[in-house]
Amino acid sequence: MADTDQTEALRARVAAAAEQGEPLSIVGGGSKRFYGAPVQGSALDVSGHRGIISYEPTELVLTARAGTPITEIEDALDEAEDAEDIRRKGELLKIALSRLEKGQREVTVQDFFSAEQETVTLQLDPSLTPEQNMKECFEKYKKLKRRRDTLRKRLRHTKNRLRAARELQTRAANAENRKKLEALKHKAREVGATFPEDRPTPQQQESKGGPRKFISKDNYDILVARNENQNRELTFTIARGNDYWMHVMGHPGPHVIIRKPKDGDVPRSTMLDAAHLAIYYSDLGATDFAEVVYSLRKYVKQIKGGGPGRVGYSNASTLQVRVSRARLKRLLDSRPDSRGG
Repeated sequence: MADTDQTEALRARVAAAAEQGEPLSIVGGGSKRFYGAPVQGSALDVSGHRGIISYEPTELVLTARAGTPITEIEDALDEAEDAEDIRRKGELLKIALSRLEKGQREVTVQDFFSAEQETVTLQLDPSLTPEQNMKECFEKYKKLKRRRDTLRKRLRHTKNRLRAARELQTRAANAENRKKLEALKHKAREVGATFPEDRPTPQQQESKGGPRKFISKDNYDILVARNENQNRELTFTIARGNDYWMHVMGHPGPHVIIRKPKDGDVPRSTMLDAAHLAIYYSDLGATDFAEVVYSLRKYVKQIKGGGPGRVGYSNASTLQVRVSRARLKRLLDSRPDSRGG
C-alpha cells in the first residue's frame, strides 16, 4: 500500500493561496463530485496524500489521509484478523490455568490449535490473576469481533450509497425538465444528499448561549453542547449523575444529555432521538449511519491532562443508528425557539 505524507506541501499551497486570495477546489477521487453546487477555484489535488495513519480495531477508530482509497481501508480491515489470535490465547490460557500464578509475565504452552502444535510464549499482565488474564482475552475478542463486523457493515453501506448516488447523477443529467429533477430529490436524500431547505434555521444554528435544548417524542428534555468547552460544562456542571450521557463513537462531536426522571427510565425512542442529535451536530454531519455510545453521567470522568471535552467512561452501551430525516426534522422543530424569538 502506498503511504505518502504530503502535509507540508499541501499546507504551503493553502497558505500561498490564502495570501493571494486565490480560491481552491479540493480534488480527490471524485466519488462525491456530484454533491452540491459546482466548486470554482484552482485544483488542490489531495489524491496523492494517502495512507492509514492509525487504526485501533477495538475502538473502531481509523485515521487516514484524505487521498486514501476505500480499498486500502478494506485491506486494513481484512488484515485485522487478530481477533482469532486473541481468542486462541484465551483458550490456551484456559488449558494452562492450573499451573499459572498471579505475578507471572509470560507462560510457554503447546499450541494445540496449530497444525504443527509448536510451543508458544504468551504475554501476561502480572497485576491480574490467571482467571482475569483469561477473561480479558475473551472480552477483547468479543469486542474486536463486534466492532470489526460493524465496520464491514459500514463499508458495504457506503459502497451501496455511492452506487446509488452515481445512478442518481446519471438520471439527473438526463432529466428533461425541472419537475423530473424535483422528483429525484427524495431519492437523493436517501443516499445522504442535503438541500437548502433541509438546513436548520438561523435560530437553530445560533452559536451563543447555553446548550441547545430539544424535546423528544416522549417529552423528555435533550441538551446538546455547542463546543468543546461547553461539553465539559454540560457534562460536569449541568447534568445530574443519573442523567444519560451520549457521544458519537470515534469522531469529534458534542456531548448530549438526556434528563432522566427520578422515578423511571428513558424510553428507547428518546434514546434514538438523542442519538440522532449527537450524530447531526458531530463531524459526521449528514451521514445516514453511525454508532453512538451512551452511559449514565455518573460513569463519565474527565481525563486528566486532556482537553476540556476529553472524557473516559464505563458501564457503557452503544446504539447503531440509521438516521431518519423525518425524525431529525421533528427534533430540530422541537426547540422552544425554533419559531424564532
